[in-house]
Amino acid sequence: MSTVGLITFHASHNFGSMLQAYATQTIIEKWGHDCEIINFRMPSQKDYYSLYKSMRFGSVNCLGDVFMFPLHKKRKEAYVKFERFMTSYFHLTKEYNSIEELKNVGEKYDVYVAGSDQIWSRTIPEFIRADIDYTDAYYLSFSNDKKKRISFATSVGEATLSDLERKKELLNRFEHISSREEKGSRLIESITGKDIPTVLDPTLLLNKNEWFKIVNQDRLINHKYVLLYTLKGIRPGMKWAKNLYGFAKKNKLEIICISPFFPVIYPGIHNVMNSGPLDFLNLIKNAEVVFTDSFHGTAFSLNFEKPIYSYVGTGLKDNRKSGLLRMLEAENRSLASFEEIQGIKDYRMNYQQVGKMLDEKRKESLKILEGFL
Repeated sequence: MSTVGLITFHASHNFGSMLQAYATQTIIEKWGHDCEIINFRMPSQKDYYSLYKSMRFGSVNCLGDVFMFPLHKKRKEAYVKFERFMTSYFHLTKEYNSIEELKNVGEKYDVYVAGSDQIWSRTIPEFIRADIDYTDAYYLSFSNDKKKRISFATSVGEATLSDLERKKELLNRFEHISSREEKGSRLIESITGKDIPTVLDPTLLLNKNEWFKIVNQDRLINHKYVLLYTLKGIRPGMKWAKNLYGFAKKNKLEIICISPFFPVIYPGIHNVMNSGPLDFLNLIKNAEVVFTDSFHGTAFSLNFEKPIYSYVGTGLKDNRKSGLLRMLEAENRSLASFEEIQGIKDYRMNYQQVGKMLDEKRKESLKILEGFL
């Protein structure tokens, strides 16, 4: 068996990022390989997910920090939970903070794996706010030429063809590449000339029972609730709340909200601002129905077989959510507008066909990764 070095966004204080890293590591180790997560934490990423951002992020961010100060205790609890999850569930190398430092691990492993998450998207905050270009690290620029390089389920996010063409030399060094979105697969194929399979996000490669092994069996919320998980900010949060209020009242449900960046202030909304990765899983597992504008909120709800409505909007560049729903023939669970919530008469969802398709795609994706390794 091989020694595997995995580089991904494992240290982002983001539920999906940490949980996909856990899933990838778990699967690789399940097959008998030794897997370490290369603990690369670029300064811009650490700063972005810190409790209080530095002034170089601009006055708007600093004003946001002032606004959030009354929630300091809850936010600190969440911060500690993310750090604790990382140190408890990941097999980490020592910490590296620059591409130059990463060269010290360039010959350590038999196989280098890049992915998943949006590590090839130049438009995410960790990269945009950096003083230098850290993206090459996630194209494995630091690894020895004699070592095997794999990309698994990597997302290009909103990267364009010209963005990726700038990385052509690094892309051509990979022995195998797969993407978690059809768009990414086609773009990379056009650059490399290689067949790029589209696979599931790693969080979907573990079935719900495998995830439930690490979830506290006790419910965080004892009453029945609709879960809102939103990453869209204050104004969209208000639109969510306004339209969910009547839905929740009609169905005799409370509204529990995970909104990591800003709380949703509206009558009947209970914000859980101290959620860590395990809380996130618990809240989805025990929800009656989930509404979200997040890709991983959508993915985990589908995996846990929860009734789900995913906001995809209209004309959005990011097709990750709609692509996943289309793959599982569940497009009817997408929302083009928040107002559509008011027309929902029966939120229940039949998972017989969706579950079958997810199982088939899971087997196919696992076979591809095993073959890569």
